[in-house]
Amino acid sequence: MFSLTAVKHFAVVLLLFESTQSQDIQGRVNLGSDPSSTISESFLFNVNINSGTLPLYFDLYNVTDDSSATGDAFDEDVVVTCSIITAFTDGDSEIQFTNTGTVPLRNGDTTGTVSFDITSQGRRIEVQCSGETAAAPPGTTSYFSLGTSAGQTGFVTIKKDPVVSLCSDQILVPNADGITTGQVTLKLSEPVETSNVTGICQVTGVQPGEAPWLEFEAVRILSGEDSAVMVYRITGTGSTLQVRCSAESDDGVQFQTALSETGDILFDFESGSVQMFPAFSVVTGDRFTPILALSDPLRTGEADVTFFCQLTPLNTTDEAQDIIDQGECVAPVDGVPGTTDNATTDQMDIITNATLLPNTTSPGTASPAPTAPIPATSAPATPATATPATATPIPTTPDPITTESPTFVPLPTNVPSPANDTATWVLAQPQIVFQEGDAAKVLDIQLRNAGRGFQGGLLVRCCSTPDLNTSPKYTDLSSSVVARMEVAAARSVNWTSATVSADLQTETPITNPAYTEVSPCPCDLTTNRCDTNCCCDPLCTEDDILAFSCISGIPGGNFTKQHAYNCSNEDIYRPDYFPFLCVQTDNSPFLGLYYTARSGARDAAGYNTLKATPSDIQGTTSFEDTQQRSLDFQNAGSGGYKFGFPVQTLFETNTRGFLALPEADPSGGCSWLSPIQFQVDAASRCDVNPVQGLCTESSVLSARAYALSTNMGYPPCPNAPNVLANYGGSVATPTTVRYHCTDDINPYVVPSTGVSELFPPTGESFFPDNNGSSTVPLPARCAWDDGYTLPPIPDYDEATYLCSSAVLDVRYELFWRGNQIVQLDSVVIIGTVALSPDSSFNSTDENEQPIFVTPPPTEPPTTPTLPDSTTEVTMNATDTDLITVYENYTGPTQQTTTSIQTTATQTTESPTTESPTTESPTTNAPTSQGQTTTDTPTTQSDMTTDSGIVTTDSPINSTNQTNTTLPFTQRFAVTFIHLPTPLTDPAPVDPPEVGTQETLSGNPGYITGERVFSGLAVYDPLVECNDTGDCAPVDPPQPGDFVRIDDAEVNRLRVWVPGPGSLCSQSSLADVTFGEDHTSGCILRLGWTRLSNCTTLREAMLAELQSTVAADRIGKVGNANTSIENNWAPIFNSEEDIIPTEPPPTTVAPTTVDMTTNEQTTPEFFNETQSSPMDLLQGLCYEVPTAVNIEILYAKAGEYGSVIQREILAAYVTYTRSTVKLNCIGADGFACHLDQTSNETTDWVQSFPVASTVTFILTERQSARRCDYDQCDEEMLFLLSLRFQGDSRTYTVAMLMIVVLLTIAYFAITKPWSFII
Repeated sequence: MFSLTAVKHFAVVLLLFESTQSQDIQGRVNLGSDPSSTISESFLFNVNINSGTLPLYFDLYNVTDDSSATGDAFDEDVVVTCSIITAFTDGDSEIQFTNTGTVPLRNGDTTGTVSFDITSQGRRIEVQCSGETAAAPPGTTSYFSLGTSAGQTGFVTIKKDPVVSLCSDQILVPNADGITTGQVTLKLSEPVETSNVTGICQVTGVQPGEAPWLEFEAVRILSGEDSAVMVYRITGTGSTLQVRCSAESDDGVQFQTALSETGDILFDFESGSVQMFPAFSVVTGDRFTPILALSDPLRTGEADVTFFCQLTPLNTTDEAQDIIDQGECVAPVDGVPGTTDNATTDQMDIITNATLLPNTTSPGTASPAPTAPIPATSAPATPATATPATATPIPTTPDPITTESPTFVPLPTNVPSPANDTATWVLAQPQIVFQEGDAAKVLDIQLRNAGRGFQGGLLVRCCSTPDLNTSPKYTDLSSSVVARMEVAAARSVNWTSATVSADLQTETPITNPAYTEVSPCPCDLTTNRCDTNCCCDPLCTEDDILAFSCISGIPGGNFTKQHAYNCSNEDIYRPDYFPFLCVQTDNSPFLGLYYTARSGARDAAGYNTLKATPSDIQGTTSFEDTQQRSLDFQNAGSGGYKFGFPVQTLFETNTRGFLALPEADPSGGCSWLSPIQFQVDAASRCDVNPVQGLCTESSVLSARAYALSTNMGYPPCPNAPNVLANYGGSVATPTTVRYHCTDDINPYVVPSTGVSELFPPTGESFFPDNNGSSTVPLPARCAWDDGYTLPPIPDYDEATYLCSSAVLDVRYELFWRGNQIVQLDSVVIIGTVALSPDSSFNSTDENEQPIFVTPPPTEPPTTPTLPDSTTEVTMNATDTDLITVYENYTGPTQQTTTSIQTTATQTTESPTTESPTTESPTTNAPTSQGQTTTDTPTTQSDMTTDSGIVTTDSPINSTNQTNTTLPFTQRFAVTFIHLPTPLTDPAPVDPPEVGTQETLSGNPGYITGERVFSGLAVYDPLVECNDTGDCAPVDPPQPGDFVRIDDAEVNRLRVWVPGPGSLCSQSSLADVTFGEDHTSGCILRLGWTRLSNCTTLREAMLAELQSTVAADRIGKVGNANTSIENNWAPIFNSEEDIIPTEPPPTTVAPTTVDMTTNEQTTPEFFNETQSSPMDLLQGLCYEVPTAVNIEILYAKAGEYGSVIQREILAAYVTYTRSTVKLNCIGADGFACHLDQTSNETTDWVQSFPVASTVTFILTERQSARRCDYDQCDEEMLFLLSLRFQGDSRTYTVAMLMIVVLLTIAYFAITKPWSFII
């Protein structure tokens, strides 16, 4: 019976154990396809597929420790439910799960899928799924429940429809008879996945009355590729064409024709230009060689280009202008070079002095102004013939000579001489022929009979006539150069009068310097002038020498380099043993040692012999390059970055560059291309002059001028350079850029520095609202930023002077490990700024744009008809209700300005969030561009503020309203963060998680100039327990166990950093730095409103000053740990007394009428008989805190490694109280005497200073000294030191004397030295 009972109990226990074990093991639903991966997988879908599926895998785990578990094979159906766990923000991807998917898990199945519908594209979102065992049909297992089955998450990104691009808005076609084909590169926004793609381009628009002259061949793009070369044929000539390109996948899924097509691309024939260099020249010799250059070298297949050049004499610049204005090139007669139809000789290219007639001008001169002399330094030159307006910009030639240019007066000419003895300018080759590969030719112009001299002007003109050329690119082009000829006549020398003939083969010997003074004064370096500090200069008088000090050393000074081993070397970095091993040398003539003079080289053989002769000091050459001449100072085999190396980038063309950010330079300006150095953190601000020319794609306001995300591909071009992981390598660093859009640019506006703007007579200025913090909060992420779309190009609105999508802030975080950069994470803040208009950047009139019509079809179309419009991306949804902040900006705390609100919305095919609008009625009128303009109401209302943006209704028509431009500043920051573990995600989207990395201020002692650690001590509340074991906090609350030190920025010791005009409202706060006494302050602008209630003023002033010294603990050492209480010393605060709380003084004005103010209140308890006499004074408050004083006691706590270790003992904070009163005398007296009979409530203000001081006091430390290597200075005679506290000092001295006497007696008796002797 007993055994049967035991068996039953054992069976029950076994069943309970199995039941408990089965409850601990649960099923889990994971997103992904790799069960072995612990990283959440990412899934990409295009928005055009409308729906998608996510892979799932199922496993078992132990709910107690979240570890993997094993059990019976799945035999059940699971109802899967998925949800988005990312908090939704504007711009996120939107999908919808059906939540009814049932996944059968039978026969060991562990995988499945879940379906979803696509709503809109956007940024990636995080998805998590869970499951529940289905009730029917039943199975043998039941592992899944909704509360415990949520497993591995996944990331889903809905991307835009893939598009194609030719990477240019305008493409030039070769303009040559021999070239009939060309090619362009068709780029895809993403690689082809599984189904191959066909790319096509079609002409969609031609000029009226013209036919298409281009035909494109379709191109096949295979799986894995993202570009292809497309060939086109030139079938004729004509004007600009409109072309659109698209792509279609074979299965019609990834790429679709209607969704992938580009915008209109303009194709036009290229046009060339020609220019002569130099534009103006002064010739003094017998040869003149100007250069004739083409805009591009001639390519293979292009016909030769022939230019005909001719020389024309000039007396005035008007003559040159008249020749140029004729326009047409002069063709040679019968094709014979050197002749024209106006010439009577075949030597047209010969110009003599006789052709320059005095006091003559060209009859065709149109200049009414009097002539002026030919300038000797500059003159205009002739440009090439104008090119078609539809072509892309090409190198231009100089502007033509105009009638406003300086003109020539008649030049002096020589007396005509016989023709066979006349100075003549001759063009050696009038016909210049350019062939394949040629880009420039040199004209050879020589002066015959140069001995006669030549004075005058010369025009050299070259032109390409249709008679000599067949290339339309360079036909009918011309260019000219004006030269001033100043060749002096030769003067003969009568050599027979020479008495001594020089021997050119004999070298003048240098006498022995030991006996002859070779250089009596080496410092005499300037002729006809007394050299400063050179007392041996013979031109220096005695009075001159009294004005300076003579160069030390031998007469004339010793300019030789001092060697490092010379004992006279005073380098502060010389080693300690230097005095024992140095060598004293001196390069003095008094030592009698001189170099031996060498003979010079008389021929090439002698030169080579001297060059090969080794030097006594530095080898064959004496040149020594000690400076680096280029940033490219490390080759590719360097093995990676090193400290200070510039961060390198690599372009698609294999051109290397450097990642740069603007940086403030010492002169107060900005270096806009300052390379970022490896492991060097930097932060800078650069003020920007607000001009319209900055609102371009290539300026510092363009987000595309900075680092771009690696995944960006919409549109496919342009491609940003890759940041290299290794210096000199080729592997790109994963780069992620997030764009944040802001409507509040107040933190970036440069406040006005004018006295009238900073110190207006009215308008109070108190402390800043942000407690002096210099950190700009991060605004919301831009709605268009999905991680794949390129940032918009800055766009300028000429009606409002606003430049949208302008960069305001750039923050780089570079994660490094070893000598590599493993990831770059960037944050870019963009907004809208006002820029001054510039007439040179005005847009072209719409009437001047070419008008296109649809070309007639020449063959049946091979692709569907392309729609007339494409989907445009809304670049900045926040701009739909953009409100300006620029008019009469008064700073972040004085938002009382007015501005006009303008509203503009863009029509897009994607859903957008409607922006808030004002409550005032508006009238909307559609425009031709599909936009809506909003007129401001005609009724005036009060001003309102929202997030720092000031708005108001205005009776002025918005179409005539513009915004006042204000200078603004751009902020830049670079931070290098060490990544202790390898990067696991090869294509990261978010920055890696890295533990907090703080910079110490010393280890252990403080370093001068580093931040002093401070903060608030955090304690757990003290609790007490009763007899029953119930515990509760004590009342009143008391601190219990220490938790940590809260060293947030607002809890530190900080001092004022004055801003513009030193106003407190525009000033910031900075941390206290060790060992640096500090005094700074700012200015408050206060009036009757504040001084009418002294108690309130005292409380407000004390609260503001206390906020700057909120800490109650200060770090003892530079490596203080926030978790160790002993690392922190107390901060004593003198403000323990109660603030004076007497009733506020009366506000009775000097007249008998009460003064009207915004804050005037008379409490009911006020009794005039109970107030002190000082309370009854007008505009005066006493005992007002106006300064905070910080005293820090520190001591020298020993040495470590020969470096003194400094330790803080305590800190004490006091407040300076002053009497604050309005100055009612003189010019400021009106602030105290307002017109009380009117309703005016203007608060006239005056300036009052506020200060903060820091004082470091060195004191003796009373604690035990630190000893190096367990050895202290006083250990030898420790009993006699003051640190010995064992017995009284008298007893200790007596005992030591007895020991000394006994020792002496012992040695006197034993005489141990006798044994040694």
